[in-house]
Formats: sequence, structure tokens, C-alpha cells
Amino acid sequence: MSEFLRSQIPPNVPIGYQFGGDREATYTTARRAAALAEKFGLPPWRASSLILVGWAMASGATSDDAVRLIDAEIANATAVGPLPQYYLGLAAEVLLAAGRPADALGHLDRAIAGIDEAGIGIYLPEIYRLRGACLLALDRRNKAEARSAFATAADIANRQGAVIFERRAQASMSELAV
Repeated sequence: MSEFLRSQIPPNVPIGYQFGGDREATYTTARRAAALAEKFGLPPWRASSLILVGWAMASGATSDDAVRLIDAEIANATAVGPLPQYYLGLAAEVLLAAGRPADALGHLDRAIAGIDEAGIGIYLPEIYRLRGACLLALDRRNKAEARSAFATAADIANRQGAVIFERRAQASMSELAV
């Protein structure tokens, strides 16, 4: 068995931690995956792992570094990788948190435009939920369009059986009502 196969972290491990919101575990496993990808010359895997690192860093004092990492790697992560919409969604989440909702919205609209089949796709409910949040961050008067995005997110999550994303979408709709 090759050294690469013996030493690799399955790419889904950091994604699983990210879905669960565990920034520390996402950071640790994604950094290791990025290092292995660098060692073995796998640029798309490296870039997608670094997007996860950026997401994990996107809080507190390291948020500026996270934004720089996202900006540097998003084109590489989405050019060849198997989950471009997912990585665009993560990039948008980081940019929204950093006060760049227009840039985040651009990534989300690109993700939605790349969907081949309506309602099908990993992270799709979260992409629509984040789109609603970006619309509100740009202008609080975008409530109707944001509500539509949150409802779409909840509907897709329900059809996919993605309970965590359905709850997030419902929470966003509830916050809009306040």
C-alpha cells in the first residue's frame, strides 16, 4: 500500500465536523488533509481542505486570515473539486461574517446557478439560507426576498431529510419575524 493511502485522512472527515459545527476538529483534520495533499501533489484536495481551514478560523482574531485564505483558494477549490457548491457556500458564510455580504451573495448566486437539478445538492439548503442572510445584511428591506430564500432552504432540507439545515432555515425565518 502506498504511503499516501496509509497516511490520508478521508476527505469527508473534516466535512463531517464542519456540518456539526465543530471548528476545532474541522481545523485539525482539514490542516492535516491540506498538508497531505501538498505532499502528494493534489492541488484540488489541498484547496478544498484549505477552504475548510478558513471556515474553521473564521471567528475572533483570526477572521481576517480566514477571509484571505478563502479569497486565495476558492477558485482552486471549485475549479476541479467534486463539491463546488459546498465550498462556495462555506466561502460565503465566512465573507458574510466578515462584513462582505455582497461578495458572499456573489458566491451563493454562482453556487445556485451551478445546480444541475433543482433541489438536489449537498449544502443546498444552507446556500439558500445564507442567501437570505446576505440579502438582509445588504438591506433590511429585502425581507420578502430573504423570507423566500429561507422558505426554499427549509423546503429543500425537509425533502432531503437534512434536519440540521431545516432547523437552521426555520430559525432564520423566526428571526425575520421579530
